Amino acid sequence: MRLRTQLLLGYSVVFILMIIIGSISYKGLVSLTKTAHWVSHTHKAIGETHLIEKNLVSMETGVRGYLITGNEKFLKPYKDAKVLYDTTFKALRDQVKDNLLQQTKLDRINSLVIKWHNTSATPAIELRGKVIKGGIDASFLQDTLAKGTGKAILDEIRQIMSVMIEDFRLDGNVKAQALTEAIGKSMLDQETGERGYLITGKDEFLEPLRAGKKKLAINIANLRKLLDNAHDRIGTVTSLGDLKKLAAKWLREAGEFEIDLRRQVNKGLKTQKELEKVLAKGHGKTILDEMRQIMDSMTLMFSKAENDEAKILVLLIAKSMVDQETGQRGFIITGKDEFLEPYINGQEAFKKAILALQKLNSNAYDITQMKGNIRKLENLAAQWLKKAANPEIAAR
Repeated sequence: MRLRTQLLLGYSVVFILMIIIGSISYKGLVSLTKTAHWVSHTHKAIGETHLIEKNLVSMETGVRGYLITGNEKFLKPYKDAKVLYDTTFKALRDQVKDNLLQQTKLDRINSLVIKWHNTSATPAIELRGKVIKGGIDASFLQDTLAKGTGKAILDEIRQIMSVMIEDFRLDGNVKAQALTEAIGKSMLDQETGERGYLITGKDEFLEPLRAGKKKLAINIANLRKLLDNAHDRIGTVTSLGDLKKLAAKWLREAGEFEIDLRRQVNKGLKTQKELEKVLAKGHGKTILDEMRQIMDSMTLMFSKAENDEAKILVLLIAKSMVDQETGQRGFIITGKDEFLEPYINGQEAFKKAILALQKLNSNAYDITQMKGNIRKLENLAAQWLKKAANPEIAAR
C-alpha cells in the first residue's frame, strides 16, 4: 500500500473518531444546558412564590395596623404590596404556563386573595374610616387605650407569675407550674377577647373574655388546693435524717456484720449453722422494714402534694436499699465477691438520692409567701377588669 493511501486512511480514522466524540459532547452539552435551564426556572418560580407570600403578609399587616390605629400611613404597606402582588402573580403564572396543575393552584390562591379583599380588607378599611369620622367617641377610646392602665397591670401579673413558676420548678412541682401557666393563659384569653371587641365592636368577640374569667377562678382554686397539700418541709428533714441513721445502722449491724461472718465461714473459722443462726434473727429485716415505713409515709405525702420529682427520689432511695440487700444476700449465699457489686453501688446511689432530696426540700417554696402571691394575682386580675377592661369596653 502506498504511503499516501496509508496517510489518508490514518487521517480518515482520526477524523471519524473526532466526529463521534464531537457528537457525544454536543449531546451532553445540550442535556446539561436543558438541566441548567430547568434548575434556573425552578429557582425563579420558588423565589416569586415566596415573594407572593411576603406580599400577602404585608397586605394583612397594613390592614391590621390601620384598623388598630386609624392612621392612614399604616395603609401604605397594604397598597404597595397589593400592586407588587398583581405583578408577581402574572409573572409567575406565565412562568408555569406549561404546568396545568401549578396554574390551577395559582388560580385558587388568586381567587382567595380577591375574596379576602372584597369581603374582609376593603369593608374593614371603609368601616374604620367611618369610625375616624365619628370624631369625639373614637378619640375618647384612643385616649383611654393610650393610658396603658391594662398593660401595666398585666405586666405586673407576668412578673409575679415568672417568680412563682421558677419557685415551683426548684421545688420539682410540675403540676403547680402547669397551673400557674394556665392562670397566665386565662388572663391572655381575657385580653384577647377585649382586644377583639375593641377592634370590631361585636359582642361575640367577648366570648374569650368571659371564658377566661371562669378558667381563672378554677385555676386559682386548684392552685390553692395544691398549696394546702404542700409537703411538710421540716418533717421531710426529720425523715431524711432518720433514713440516714437507719441505713448506717443496717450497714453496721447487718450488712457488714453478716458479710464478715460469711467470710469467716469461707475461711473455716465459723460454721454454716452459726451463720444461719444470725440470719434467722432477722435483725437486718427489722431495720429495713422501719425504713420502708418512713419511705411509704413520704411517698404518700409527696403524692398528695403532686410533687412527682420528690416521689421519684424516694423511689430511688428505696431501690438503693434493695440493691444493697440483694448484693449482700448474693454474697451470703455464694460466698463470691462479684455478688457484692449491687451492694457497693447501692450505697453510692443511696447517698446521691438522699442529697438530691435534701436539696429539693431546701429549695421548696415558702408556702405563706406563695399564698400571698396568689392573692396578689387574684387582686390584680380584678383590678384589670375594673380599671382597664370594663372602662375600655364601655368606651367602645
